[in-house]
Amino acid sequence: MKKVKAIPVKLSWLKSIYQRTKDFLGENIHGVWLLRPRVSIVGYVLLFIICSPVVTYLHENHWLHPWLHPANSSEIIIGIFTLLFALLLPLAIAIIQGDNNPLVRQTLTTTVMRFGWMSVIVAIVCFTLVVPAKIYVDIDISILKLKTTARSMTIPFLAVGFAFMLASLYRSVRWLRDEAMTSGLFGEVVDKDTYIRSFASYRFACIVRALGNAKKSYIWQIVWSQQFSVSYEDIIHEAFFDRIDKIIGSNDLKHYALMLRELEAYQRNFEKRNQNSYKFASENPKRFFLLYDKIHRTNEAHYRKRSEAGFSVSDNAIKSIASDYINLLVKKPGTNGVWNLFQALDVYTQELNLVVLHDKTREDWLVETFLEALFNSIKDSHVQAYSIKEHFGERSPWTVTYEHLFSDGERYNLSFLVIEKYWEWLQSSLEDLGDHDYFFKNDSLVEIIFPETSGIAMGKLYWLLYLGRSSDYLDLWITKHCPIGFMSSGPILEYTNDIQERSRQIAEQKEANTFKLFCRCYYQYIHSLDLENTINQARSKDTAELDEAQKARLDDFIMLAEKIVQTREELLN
Repeated sequence: MKKVKAIPVKLSWLKSIYQRTKDFLGENIHGVWLLRPRVSIVGYVLLFIICSPVVTYLHENHWLHPWLHPANSSEIIIGIFTLLFALLLPLAIAIIQGDNNPLVRQTLTTTVMRFGWMSVIVAIVCFTLVVPAKIYVDIDISILKLKTTARSMTIPFLAVGFAFMLASLYRSVRWLRDEAMTSGLFGEVVDKDTYIRSFASYRFACIVRALGNAKKSYIWQIVWSQQFSVSYEDIIHEAFFDRIDKIIGSNDLKHYALMLRELEAYQRNFEKRNQNSYKFASENPKRFFLLYDKIHRTNEAHYRKRSEAGFSVSDNAIKSIASDYINLLVKKPGTNGVWNLFQALDVYTQELNLVVLHDKTREDWLVETFLEALFNSIKDSHVQAYSIKEHFGERSPWTVTYEHLFSDGERYNLSFLVIEKYWEWLQSSLEDLGDHDYFFKNDSLVEIIFPETSGIAMGKLYWLLYLGRSSDYLDLWITKHCPIGFMSSGPILEYTNDIQERSRQIAEQKEANTFKLFCRCYYQYIHSLDLENTINQARSKDTAELDEAQKARLDDFIMLAEKIVQTREELLN
């Protein structure tokens, strides 16, 4: 007889069910949602609903009546809850005395032991014991007809209380079994003020739940005063961002005071944030930049009530946080810090529709703060100008060109913000220079943000604009040396016979672009200089008392001013 081959039964699905159940009951960090109140409340409500018909069934079965005698019921209730309290009390003492960290203590009282609800359960038990046992209650609702005692009707409440105490016992045991690590995940040094637990630990899950349900601002103030490992730092920030979004979305002005104090606590403890976290530089700036916009718009929407809810102060707090991130990342070694800031600002400017110019230039505090920090970082040699060249390409909205500002097609609002902030920053930088100092960093920066212009010509034009704030700018031009406009890079060309001619054409084109862009951008400034009369004064200047350098500066001024006047007339025509 032919043997029938046995068909193997695949039981992998049983294993998956076991694993899923284990993960479900484990309440690890990946299932933090299980710790949230809504899930717990639904469970207790279902338990109450199930217990109610069970009580009816037990009451109608006469063979169970001896067990359900009022005297026995009281003894059973007292015995069960006394046993549970006897188990919970030493556990509560052990876990509370085990850690003096204020954040941990708050978590224990609100999340693990839940002393508030525990008091309610005790009150229910006490009430049950004093309910008269021989008072009968008739229930006649539709098809439901029931005659039971008042004490029996309290059994569903006791069942819920019993389940709650068992859950508290389970949470307490899990807390005690969760061992602390002696160091961080990536070798961080842990001091006495650092609270670090193993990743995916039950303790940290409880802490995250306590943070999500925090109704007091001091809880988050405690959080930000702590130091966390990389993984925990990221999760804490996610919980914080979710909380802030909920507060802003609720439109409840009473919660804004809490948000204010939490933001201030974050700003005060900014140096305690774990900078080794990937999200610290890649995600946090973007989230805080967008949060700044939300708070700012909320402040504007509730202008009349801002003093009541602390809107203006919260606006200042989020500004300080954004500035801290910008100032830190622009000075970070390498290019990652600046690159992350550009990525964050690209999202921010797109979200606020700041990239493209519409009716008029839209100023923005955050963009201006970033540009000033970036320029200062280049000035102080924290960042090399060439390292940001990729962000100021031909098609980049940050790049300042004539087409980006004044073309008939798409114009960029960011280009206007860059040139406005650059001129403001340049004035401040020139005022800090000594009489014989040179500002070569500016020439490198000009080559980046004005790629189609001549660095030498642009430096001289801005120097003229800087001196033009004074009525005797011609004399200042002659007597003071120009600290900018010494370098101008050109294209790399292959060696051919016409290489000099090609270089000359490119240089001339860049110089023409420089004057065209400058005269269009600063038309009103140039008009106030009255260059025609100043040129006549320069030509009639007595050069006998001037040295050779001053004579060269005078000639240079005449050529520069004549070129400006010529370009301006061409633009008018």
